[in-house]
Amino acid sequence: MLIPVHNWHEWDLHLETSKQKNFFLMSSYLQTCNLFPAAKYLIANNKILGGIVIPELHIEILTDPIISYSKYHSIWFTPEVASGFRQSQKQIEILFNLGEFLSNSGVNLNLSLHWSIQDLRGIDWAFYGNQNRRIQFTPRYTGILNLSKFNNFSEYLKTVSSGRKADYRLSRSLNIAEVFDTSEISIFMHMYEMTVPFSDANSKSKALNQVKHIIQNSMAVGTGTLWLAKNNQGEVLSGVFIQKYDDSLYYQFGASYKYPLKYSPNAAILMNIIERAVETGISKFDFMGMNSPKRGEFKASLNPTPQLYFEALIQ
Repeated sequence: MLIPVHNWHEWDLHLETSKQKNFFLMSSYLQTCNLFPAAKYLIANNKILGGIVIPELHIEILTDPIISYSKYHSIWFTPEVASGFRQSQKQIEILFNLGEFLSNSGVNLNLSLHWSIQDLRGIDWAFYGNQNRRIQFTPRYTGILNLSKFNNFSEYLKTVSSGRKADYRLSRSLNIAEVFDTSEISIFMHMYEMTVPFSDANSKSKALNQVKHIIQNSMAVGTGTLWLAKNNQGEVLSGVFIQKYDDSLYYQFGASYKYPLKYSPNAAILMNIIERAVETGISKFDFMGMNSPKRGEFKASLNPTPQLYFEALIQ
């Protein structure tokens, strides 16, 4: 059974104990995206067993950008249903009940499952024999950089491609810094508009507004940081927006002007962020997807470990 969330402090406390915890399920991010109504507890016998975020169930908050920026690992379980035989059976049961609810809801949606959720039988069985609805599982990949295994940044630098080493050396001539000024957010948004392809003017406008809203609100509450790289003439070359939760960083947005450079300013920023992360005890850097060839190849050059997870498309 799904029930609405009323106590967000309680939601965050439960989430922090979960194996599937991540920043994009935290109340601060849900509030940033106006997604509070989409968050539900998974309940059995009046006991909280997990949670889920389903914006598709709420037409009043539904936009393409919201779905795009909020469907990363949208289900979590409490520790008691995360391991062991009885716990795995409980997880199958929960996913089955969830699948039955979704199959009867008439809503088309795409659920992103955390990489620790590999047993998909429960939600799969809920659609077995259903002639009107179907579910399709798609393998997806992100890159997880385990920084805790490096004693210092020099050790990490030895593991990346020669091109990324050159980017790091050449980045010494750039001015790379975290920024806070509203005008510099606007500069990043202009780069983002130039970098990301949009299908039409309407989706472009919605997406740009949503990205700017996420950046501004996340910076205001102290979870997001915006980094820009400038050359010696003060021209902005590239920008990266990072989210932080606990001891993990998430690479959410990146953009660059298409100057004819011998190095990648976007990679230079990331190398600098990783250097600071190692120095300050950050243990994990999540590259937030490695699913398209060009983007995946770029992120792979920074030597994260590819991590398989699944998306469940329900139609």
